[in-house]
Amino acid sequence: MTFAKAFLWIALLWFLCRLSRAPRNPALWAVFSCVVLKLLSAPSTILALQGVFGGADGRGYLKLIQNILIDVSWFALLLFFMLSGRAARYRVRIEIIALFVVVAVTVVAVTVSTPNIREHGYGAGSALPEVVHSPEVAVFYIVNNGYAAYAIIQAMIWALRGANGAAHRVRWGLRITAFGLAAMALTVTVRAIAMIIRWAGGAVSPTMVAAADRFADIGIPIFIAGVSIIGFLAVCVAFRVWLRHRRRYRLLKPLWEVLHEAFPGDALYARPKSRHINRLFLWRVHRMYWRRVVEIRDGLVQLSPYLVDCGYSADDSTALPSAAMLAEALRRQSSGESPTSTSAILVASPLRPDFDADVDQLVALARAL
Repeated sequence: MTFAKAFLWIALLWFLCRLSRAPRNPALWAVFSCVVLKLLSAPSTILALQGVFGGADGRGYLKLIQNILIDVSWFALLLFFMLSGRAARYRVRIEIIALFVVVAVTVVAVTVSTPNIREHGYGAGSALPEVVHSPEVAVFYIVNNGYAAYAIIQAMIWALRGANGAAHRVRWGLRITAFGLAAMALTVTVRAIAMIIRWAGGAVSPTMVAAADRFADIGIPIFIAGVSIIGFLAVCVAFRVWLRHRRRYRLLKPLWEVLHEAFPGDALYARPKSRHINRLFLWRVHRMYWRRVVEIRDGLVQLSPYLVDCGYSADDSTALPSAAMLAEALRRQSSGESPTSTSAILVASPLRPDFDADVDQLVALARAL
């Protein structure tokens, strides 16, 4: 297994994980299809199927299937960037028509070829024929490599265009992707030019074509890395948010417990029977965190008249009530005493008008306990 193919398998698993979280994302499906088609069209995969399609005709049609898969994979790659960049629908239809024309030309080129040409002109590997006497063979390779160059260059333009004005992690990911696409574009362009020269009767060194093919081996991992790093960094950011919510959820526990005991009717959901459930289902942390904050706020609103009776100043709502003041207010509420006023006030209001600042105040109050 080559390094590029191993990287494709890793990317396949990565995008499967991404699709499990966002199954309705068409751009993810496009890049996932591109990776799958690349694996199916690999020379090793086609050679493994050669025994099923034995004979000269079978070898030529295997090459046809391989190149159709490659053409569709380039289209899927271009579609990924077009969907990510919100291209107009007419542009997508134009690309579908272009793909249909390329596939039709390759099918005709193989179909009209004689069995002898199919045997010697269409190898299952990636090597180009060194001597080209048949126009069908020349058209087959020139059209396929020309379309690949077109699709890759268009995708590279979309990637560079999307990098302008994008977030930092997205910008660098798209630039890395464009660099990998440039390496692949160089490969297919050299292959197309080599076939034109050989069809015209000239000579192109096989060493030069093989050296150009190395750029594809380098470009594919770089491209996959660029696309993956965008999602990977997004996952890292989401994990940092998850850690912060989990930490604050625990810090708010002392305050939540006393308020939940005083006002059990404020609970927005039934408490889980086992805390192991919450540890297994990590995505529940955000939901539990937000609910805990809301429940604490509801409890403080109901406790606020007692806090005022205990000396809390309604004029300075940003001030935090002391632990003794909070304990006395809870004692009066639990004993059934009626406050002098039933008007609720905002307790420990945030210093800034945002959710994080609100939670900062609640965490400070919980720590005071």
